[in-house]
Amino acid sequence: MIYCALAGVFFVGGWVFWGSTLPASDGSDPLTPWVVAALLLSLPMCVAAVFLPRIPKRQALGIIFTGAVLVRAVLLLPDSVLSDDVWRYLWDGEVQRQGQSPYGVAPSDPALDAVAKTPHWQEVRSRINHENLPTVYPPIAQLSFRWFAYHELGWRSFMVLVDLLIGILLARYLIQTGRDPSRVVYWTWHPLAIIECTNGAHVTILAVLGLAVSLLLLEKRHLKSSAAFLAGAGSTMLIPLGATFIFWKHAGFKIVVLLGAFFVGSLLLYPGLFSPGAFFGLQNYAGSWYSGGLFLEPVGQLLGFDATMSTDPATEILRVLLVAIWVLVAWKVRDLEPWKATRILMLAFVLLTPTLHPWYALWLLLPSVVSPSRGCILLSLTVLLNYRVLDSWRLEGLWEFPPGTRVLVFALPLLVLIRDGWLLKSRAFATPAP
Repeated sequence: MIYCALAGVFFVGGWVFWGSTLPASDGSDPLTPWVVAALLLSLPMCVAAVFLPRIPKRQALGIIFTGAVLVRAVLLLPDSVLSDDVWRYLWDGEVQRQGQSPYGVAPSDPALDAVAKTPHWQEVRSRINHENLPTVYPPIAQLSFRWFAYHELGWRSFMVLVDLLIGILLARYLIQTGRDPSRVVYWTWHPLAIIECTNGAHVTILAVLGLAVSLLLLEKRHLKSSAAFLAGAGSTMLIPLGATFIFWKHAGFKIVVLLGAFFVGSLLLYPGLFSPGAFFGLQNYAGSWYSGGLFLEPVGQLLGFDATMSTDPATEILRVLLVAIWVLVAWKVRDLEPWKATRILMLAFVLLTPTLHPWYALWLLLPSVVSPSRGCILLSLTVLLNYRVLDSWRLEGLWEFPPGTRVLVFALPLLVLIRDGWLLKSRAFATPAP
C-alpha cells in the first residue's frame, strides 16, 4: 500500500509542477523539456501498475481515480500550448449557432465576417490554423462543437469528462470480465491521455469513447446499439470505421449494413458536407499532411522520390498502398477476439499513417488496456516525442522534426513488439498438442 501511495503522491505532484511551469501559448520557449518530463511522468503509472494488483480492488481504484481527477483539474489551468485545433472547434460551433453550415467556407472567407461580431470570436478566428481551408470534421464532431464548444476552457472540461468516462467504462468492464481493474491505470495515469484531454483537447477523445462503447456493447451482444455507436465514432473521426470487418465477423453482415445506414444517415445531417468546398478542404488535408509517420518519407527516399510532394503520382500510389495494407490487416484480424483485433488494427494504423500526431496513438492505447501489449503501451508513450516538432514551429514557423525523432519514437517499441511476438510464437510451438 505504501508504494501505491508514494506513486500517487509523485504522480500528482509531478503533474502539478509540470502544469505550473508550462510555457505560455503565445511564447517562443521550447517545449521539448516538458515533453521529456511528461514521458518521465509515466514512471508513477508503471510503478502503480506493479503494486496496485497487490491491494484490494476498491482501494486501488480509489487511488487511481483520485489521482486522475486531481491531475486533470490542475492541468485545466494552463493555456493550451500543444495544439491550436481547439480554435477551429470553437469557430465551427459558433458558425452553426449563427445558422450557417460549417462546411465549404473557410474561416477567413468574408462571408463569415458576421460570425466574428464580438472581440471573443474575433480572437478565436485569428487563432485558427489553416484559416484558408474549410473544415473537414465529420457531422457528429460538428454536433459536439455546436453543443459544447463555446469557450476554450469549457471544451477542455468537456474532454476531461469524456476521458474520465472512458476510464470508468474500462474499469467496470475489467471487473465484469474477471480481469484486474487496476489495469485502467494505463489509461487514467497515462501521459498521452492526460495531456490530450486537458491541453490538446482533441475531438479524437470523443471518437475513442464511441469506439469503446461500441466494443463493450458488441461483447454484450447489443448489436444494433453497438453498430450505432461505431457509426457515431466514425462520424466523429473516420478511423473507427476500420473495425467494420471485426463487426462483420462478430455481429454479422446485417449489422454491418445497419452500421453503414447509421453512418450515411449521420452524413445527411449536414448536406453542405457534399459541397465542392468541403471536398477541397478534405483533399488538402489528406493529400498534403505528412508529419511523423514511419513509412511514407523513408520509402519515398528508398525509391528515389520526395513523398512529401502530394502532387507526385508516386506519392499518390504510395498513399493508396498504405491504405490498402491497413484494409488488408483489418481483414486478416477479423477472426480474433474484438479487443485484440482492434489493438492490432490500431497498431497497424499508427505504423502506416503518413501523419502521426501524438494523439493518434489514443486509438492504440484504448484496446491495449484490455488486451495487454508492452510494445503498444511503450509506443503510446514514445509517440509523445513527436511533440518536439512544435519547437521549430514556435521559434521559426517551420514544421521540422529534430534529427532522430523517428528512431526515438519507433525503434524500442518495435523491438519489444518483435521480441514479444517471437516469444509468444515459440511458446505456441513448444506447447504439446492435446
